[in-house]
Amino acid sequence: LALLDSAHRAARIPLLVRRLSDADQARSQFWIATLYAQVSMPDSAFLWLDRAYAVRQADLSSILVDPMIAPLTMDPRYDEMVRRVGLTPIRE
Repeated sequence: LALLDSAHRAARIPLLVRRLSDADQARSQFWIATLYAQVSMPDSAFLWLDRAYAVRQADLSSILVDPMIAPLTMDPRYDEMVRRVGLTPIRE
């Protein structure tokens, strides 16, 4: 049942993103990345983190402490993103 719930939530994310205006998407990349992180879709999460980085979204400064990003912390791309943002990964 939990797996079905997670799959249902994952399927709804692209619908939510499409409903956002371009301006809202431009302000919400980090938030969208957290949604994908929560449903175990790291490739999509990192795609949106890259977009957030490209526009220097201020929310990226919380990448080390935001619990919604926690599912990504074991992925090597996480430490790379932390460094790109100018922070030091916790495991160093």
